[in-house]
Amino acid sequence: MSVFKKYDIRGLLEEDFVYELGMRFAGKYGSPVVMTDPKKASKRLSRAFAKGVAEAGFNVTYCGVGPTDMCSVAGLVLQKPSVMFTASHLSDGQEGIKFHDSEGLPFSTEMIAELRSLKKPAEAGDGRIVERDFTSEYFNRLLTRYRELFNYDLRGFKVLVDLKNGCGLSHLLLKRLGAGVDVINTKGSDPGNGCLEMLKEKAGDYDLVLIHDFDADRVVVVNGEGIVHGSLIACLLTKVYSGRVVASIDTSQVLFDYAPVTSSKVGDPFVARAIIQHDACLGVEPSGHYTDPLFAPTSSGSLFAIILAGLAYKNNINELVSGLPPVVIESASLNVDDKASFMERVKQRVSGIISDVDGVKFDFNGGTALVRPSGTEPIIRFHLENPGNGGVEELVRRFR
Repeated sequence: MSVFKKYDIRGLLEEDFVYELGMRFAGKYGSPVVMTDPKKASKRLSRAFAKGVAEAGFNVTYCGVGPTDMCSVAGLVLQKPSVMFTASHLSDGQEGIKFHDSEGLPFSTEMIAELRSLKKPAEAGDGRIVERDFTSEYFNRLLTRYRELFNYDLRGFKVLVDLKNGCGLSHLLLKRLGAGVDVINTKGSDPGNGCLEMLKEKAGDYDLVLIHDFDADRVVVVNGEGIVHGSLIACLLTKVYSGRVVASIDTSQVLFDYAPVTSSKVGDPFVARAIIQHDACLGVEPSGHYTDPLFAPTSSGSLFAIILAGLAYKNNINELVSGLPPVVIESASLNVDDKASFMERVKQRVSGIISDVDGVKFDFNGGTALVRPSGTEPIIRFHLENPGNGGVEELVRRFR
């Protein structure tokens, strides 16, 4: 199976492959910013890529370990493409590479596909790898955006942050804003094991409990009942962001009652481009990806950690969530070899279509169904919001 996926590279990656990829990338895009998560394999591969770029005769700005959105911002500020090495969400032994253009936008599906066919340039060998710490500039940009949205700091506010042993930096930003912060899973190696039950138990001792993923481009909120659905967090964010919201198609219909919403395909690159196309002020995915285009055209766990803290500072987060309609979504999947034919059959057999931007979303048994193909596996995914009689199993049976 190819390691070139819909909008990134993922799989079992060898140093020789990554070295040559660096040469090919440089021949097309020139001198990049390169960053990595703290995993040893990610660091090793990022160095191999940087060496390949240099051997092709181009310079590399190597910014070390940091979140994915920091890599995007560094490229945006320096007007260079940026390349992030991260194993976030991947199985043991697998590695990943994310790409952004010089405007900070995640590479599109077409740009990833083009990487496969790039020609290897002649080795020139005189490129340099320049080490640069971009943390201070990144923090300044984050704190500036926070202060554009809030006119107060976070003194007396208590936050618990789970870094999942990754490269999240929000705890440092929260401290700079005056919050009292406790942090767990900080060793910076491999993705940490889940400790949701412990976080639920401790939620009552803090004003806000947050979890980042390994590369810290996502953030989720935890209360005494568990993880707060990302669609509800999106509803809360409309208290801060006034205007059109781009939401991935798997976002709850609840959000449509709080803001004008444009649906997009699932995935950061699709949300990012839809934000530009529709002049939106906010992009959301219920998985914890949130994008503020006035900060960067990609999702930022760091920014939205401090924004959620700013929002919760004067509004109890549990009271805010309890004031929203509940989100109940059941999910299932089905192995399907011919996904295109299956989806065509679904579209022909349903009525009350809400959107077909990514799969098809439609009215079903008094609820809202979403049927969409996986971008990387021979799987069809089924989601049913506010399920009626039979639940998601009935939805699967209807089209099996």
